[in-house]
Amino acid sequence: MGLIPLSADVTRTTAAGSIQRATATIKIKVNSVPLNFKIPDNRTEVKVLDALPSIPLQAEGANITLTSGSLPPGVNYNSVSKTLEGTPTRVGTYTATFTATSATISGNTTASASVTITVTPRDLNVTVENKNQEKTVLSPVDEVRLTVSDEKARLELDTSKLPQGLTYNASTKTISGTATKVGDYSVPYKATFAEMADSPVSGGYIRFNIRPLPVSINVTDKEQTIHLGENIKNMVVSHSEHSKLGARYLSVDLPESDLDSYLESTAGLHYDRATHTISGTPTKAGVYKIRLKASVESDSLGKGTAEEIITLKVIDDPVSLDMKNDRQLIVLGNKARPVRLQVPSDARVSVDQTKLPSGLTYNAQTKTIEGTPTIAGQYDIPVTVTSSSGNKTITKDISIDVVDLTPQQVTPPTISVKENNDGTHTITITQPEGQSPIETIIKNGKDGETPKVKVERDDAKKETKLTFYKDVNANNEFDEKY
Repeated sequence: MGLIPLSADVTRTTAAGSIQRATATIKIKVNSVPLNFKIPDNRTEVKVLDALPSIPLQAEGANITLTSGSLPPGVNYNSVSKTLEGTPTRVGTYTATFTATSATISGNTTASASVTITVTPRDLNVTVENKNQEKTVLSPVDEVRLTVSDEKARLELDTSKLPQGLTYNASTKTISGTATKVGDYSVPYKATFAEMADSPVSGGYIRFNIRPLPVSINVTDKEQTIHLGENIKNMVVSHSEHSKLGARYLSVDLPESDLDSYLESTAGLHYDRATHTISGTPTKAGVYKIRLKASVESDSLGKGTAEEIITLKVIDDPVSLDMKNDRQLIVLGNKARPVRLQVPSDARVSVDQTKLPSGLTYNAQTKTIEGTPTIAGQYDIPVTVTSSSGNKTITKDISIDVVDLTPQQVTPPTISVKENNDGTHTITITQPEGQSPIETIIKNGKDGETPKVKVERDDAKKETKLTFYKDVNANNEFDEKY
């Protein structure tokens, strides 16, 4: 700008060969032209980590430089495109002043313009589904899902703190699996904006309380009352998975391999390890208490025990029979002395009443035989007592003799004497009740006279006595024995 002098020299050669020279001076006055520099979007608001909309710096043909203030970190001036561009990484309000200098006008005419960029913060929050869980070891956990409020944030989770058996899927931001070791686990997580200066942080802990494996044991028909000699109902033993079965005797823990010998020596029972069944027939009466135990002793699965007590009452099964007046001799027509049976209260009594004398009866309520026999004879009545379990019996006989002492009406024999006219007589005895007659021949008595016969009957001895005599007094009475 200003007054610019210009001079010009002209030289020519004439026809005559002489040289002619002329000089002229021109003065040009250059006036100043104002530089047009502007920033249309000189106040802009953008969220941190969002790309800044391009801001043009309009100063055609000028050189533009940042002369004061600052741009947000991540935002730069592109001298080729003469624009402000980039992604701000720090929250704040930034004002920058740019100066445009004309590159073609003498005197370096300049112009300035300012721009203000406000960078606003981003919200950051992490929500966690199923954040606190209590689970039993070897049970699957509920899926844990982490959701970050801003997709520009980076989520970090310390997988080294996860329970054994659980995994983290970074793509889906989920935790899943089955915990295989007990413990209380706190798994830290956090979300940040990695590219952002002074980034906010959102984080916390996911808690897994992995409890020990529960221990249980069950015995079917664990309480029984039986009679000696009777089989028990089979007892089936079941216990929780991963636990070991054993027995507790006094202060000693017995392994499952010793159960059979322990039960046999204690109660005469047996344990089948293949079917987990207790069976057998107790050999002694008494009350048996058998303590079975299931246990888990593991660093991974935890520690725990459970007990079940078997109570087996073995009752002796005695059977006895005491009888009063079980041997009797009864005169026909007389009342029998009562026959009383004494047996255990729970025993069953069987009396063969078909063998009782007519007139005697058995009272099952009072267990008594009584009455008056009406027929003479010898009677043996069996009585059987059976224990309540049916395993034992005993049999005894009641003996009753009924005699008839009533005198019997006996028809005496008929005696006849026949003269044989040869000095002998035939005596014929006709017996009662159709028996064959008896004959005998005797010689004549004194002076050849036919003797008389006296008959004497002894019913007790069942004998008949014959006495031959001579009726010297003619009175038909025995006077003299021949």
